[in-house]
Formats: sequence, structure tokens, C-alpha cells
Amino acid sequence: MRNRIVLIEWEDANFEHGWLSELEVNGELISTKSLGFVVWEDADKISIAQNKSAIDTVMGIMTIPKSCIASIREMRVR
Repeated sequence: MRNRIVLIEWEDANFEHGWLSELEVNGELISTKSLGFVVWEDADKISIAQNKSAIDTVMGIMTIPKSCIASIREMRVR
């Protein structure tokens, strides 16, 4: 997975704050795009890093359940 960069399109949870009437609740999810270096992947989830150093340390890790993912595109760096 070394230096594999992906763009993930996925549906994230939505949180409404404050008081709402039940008629105002629409159950909407948030369509999200995340770009990063793949640092872990298995059948159920993928973890990407926002930053990667020259000595292969990583920072800003996000793990996304594959059940939330619409698409994963491999990106190329020139």
C-alpha cells in the first residue's frame, strides 16, 4: 500500500443540533469526498492518512467503513 493515494466518495452521518420538530427531521446523510494515502485496508474498512513524511510516518488518520463508500478512485501523482 506504500504511496497509494485514493479519492473516496462516501456517505457520512449527519448530526442535527438543537430542538427540532419531528417534521423537520429528514434523515439526510452528507456526501463526502476524502483524499489520502492508504495506510490500512481490509474487507470492512479503509484507513487513509492526510499527511505522510519522507520517513513513512503518517498523521491525520481517518478510517471509513466500506459499507459507507460509494467509490474509491486511485490517484496518480506526477
